[in-house]
Amino acid sequence: MPETSDRTSAGTSADAIIGHAGGINPMREVNGFKAASEEKLVETAPYVILSDGNGGPTREQVFSISAWSATPAAANRALVVLDGAYMIGFGPRTAEAVRDLAEALYPDEVGTPAN
Repeated sequence: MPETSDRTSAGTSADAIIGHAGGINPMREVNGFKAASEEKLVETAPYVILSDGNGGPTREQVFSISAWSATPAAANRALVVLDGAYMIGFGPRTAEAVRDLAEALYPDEVGTPAN
């Protein structure tokens, strides 16, 4: 399972959606939304970084940050951009958001079911 990081911690809706999509949130050890130091971001060593698609940073901006550039995610330039409200809103589109995130995390494993 790829570990993802978007600076979200245990007890957050982002952590829940990551788990439902089959990912592992390396920031789970922290409870609630908290800022993380650059050292902590490097320590978490995510394989994928999640970003909000509503004006969020570009791939170049993300991986130009020294903490992120030292992660496994940077080696593959693995950035998943999804609309934050869509991803963590937990409403009628939650199942669709989980599937979209799962497809982004596991593109070779998750596909459209045959009719």
